[in-house]
Amino acid sequence: GDGSLTEDSAPAKEIFEKRMRKHDDLKKVLPDPVLHGEETADILFVGWGSPKLAVTDAIDHYTQQGGALKVSYLHYEYMFPVRPEKLQQLAEKAKKVVFVENNGTGQLAKLIRMESGFVADDLLLKNDGRPFFISEILDYIHQAEGKEA
Repeated sequence: GDGSLTEDSAPAKEIFEKRMRKHDDLKKVLPDPVLHGEETADILFVGWGSPKLAVTDAIDHYTQQGGALKVSYLHYEYMFPVRPEKLQQLAEKAKKVVFVENNGTGQLAKLIRMESGFVADDLLLKNDGRPFFISEILDYIHQAEGKEA
């Protein structure tokens, strides 16, 4: 189109349908979120962006120390269109699904719930402008394990 506005509903409907087709096509080619750890977990952390290294390093440390729980992390690189399928498959095998997000509202958890109906068991949020530290992730795991951190 030439960018001109129209009150006619046919072009607007056509544009919307074209946008939805692009959305569906994009969903087909975007890669799945990446799993760090085992497919079956006691705690499945889910996140996007900056918490990734703190969570994966904490899991590696915990595992090397002989931790009793199986802990995994599912990392979303692409936010939209969201792909909840892998999360839903892993969640069926996980005892607890925890979103780790550097915001105060659990934006990824909300987006996934809105798009798929999936509800997290817990949110680990940090909104003070600081990154997550390995110790904070380990503290969460140890509390879940029932140990004193």
